[in-house]
Amino acid sequence: LRKLVLVLIASLLMGVVIHFAALYLAPYLKDAWLLVRAGSLALLILTGLITFAIFAQISGGADLAGMTKALTRRNT
Repeated sequence: LRKLVLVLIASLLMGVVIHFAALYLAPYLKDAWLLVRAGSLALLILTGLITFAIFAQISGGADLAGMTKALTRRNT
């Protein structure tokens, strides 16, 4: 339950950062060029991913080293 609360806090903080990043990127997200809009959206997604990873690691809600190890472990 403790980890769930920490992950929820990290998610909330990520949402706040994404909100302000979206406000900053709003003119680019409304641009006529598809490449500009796609790049802005990719930057927004990357910002959310990095922000969540940092806040989850700092709060202790997620052990990123353990997740990486579990994902890279091979079945032998």
